[in-house]
Order: sequence, then structure tokens, then C-alpha cells
Amino acid sequence: MKKQEYDKKIILYALIPGLGQFKNGQKEKGAIFLTIFGLFCLESAFFGINALQELITLGSEPGIDNSMFLMVRGTLQLLITLIFVGFYVSQIRDAIKVNKNKTIGLPIATGFTGIKGSLATHGFPYLLTFPVTDYLKMYNKTDYELAIEILKDIRENIGLYATCGIGPNMLMAKVAMDTEAKHNDDF
Repeated sequence: MKKQEYDKKIILYALIPGLGQFKNGQKEKGAIFLTIFGLFCLESAFFGINALQELITLGSEPGIDNSMFLMVRGTLQLLITLIFVGFYVSQIRDAIKVNKNKTIGLPIATGFTGIKGSLATHGFPYLLTFPVTDYLKMYNKTDYELAIEILKDIRENIGLYATCGIGPNMLMAKVAMDTEAKHNDDF
């Protein structure tokens, strides 16, 4: 099987968030990503760099700098930075994936409605885990019956396909979902 080709220049465009999306014809998405990038740059310039420096030093003037506040500010800035790095990597991957699809002739969602519809039809990965032991008794159903009912409700009311793993604890349920449910027509 031949590896899917794409325009290698898209990586250069995607180095600045939003430009890869603009290059792919997704102007609204590109504008949103470019705005997020601009806001992060402004926040970093005015608050972020200083907060990270203070996290490292915990202040330079004894009795004046409150190291606890500096640590909280620095930790929040570190969290904001990590979230942005995740966003940055995701938007590069998005630009490459969309460009690959565009190269092979698949339709590309360009407006807000199209992008929203694309999320609904191609899915949006997330993990939701919750114990249902009490609900089994309440609804007088087996774990399998309740899982099927939940999946059916998600499909009918939200319009998304979902998978479900069942186990005696959340770890086993997650393992069951990864190894069995995603490859089983029932789940």
C-alpha cells in the first residue's frame, strides 16, 4: 500500500498556527487558530515569561516577594503553555491530515457548518468513564443491556457513533474498549 502523499510545504505553513488551515482553504478555522496563537503570544509577552521566571526563582526580594503566589502564577502559566503546545502540535497534524485528504480528492470542510458536520460524521475522540453499578439495579438491566442502551441513545440523540468497554473497574473497562469494543460491531 502506497503511503498517502501531501504537499510538504504545508508543514512550513503550519509552523505558524492557522496558516496551514488558510493554505488548505479553511479560512474560518485558520482565523480561529491564528487568533489563539496571537492571544497566546500577547499573554506570554505581558505575563507568561515573567511568571515562568518567577516559578524558577520564587522571587528575588526576601520579605517582599511571596513565593507561594509566584509558584501559583508560574504553575498556571506552565499549564497554559503545555495546553498551547498540545494545541500547536494538533493544528500541525490537522493541517497535514486535511492536506492529505485534499490531495486524494476528498471533500474538505471549509465553513463553520462544514467543520461542525465533519466532527459529527468523522468523530471527535474523547473518553468518558463512569461506574454504572447503581444504575444496573435501578434499571434492572445487565451491564451489556445498559451499555447497548447508552450507545443507542448517543447515536439517536447526538448523531455520533460511540464505543463502550465493560469491566469490573475503570482500567479493565478501558482495556476492553481498546482491545474488543472498537473492533466489535455491537460496541
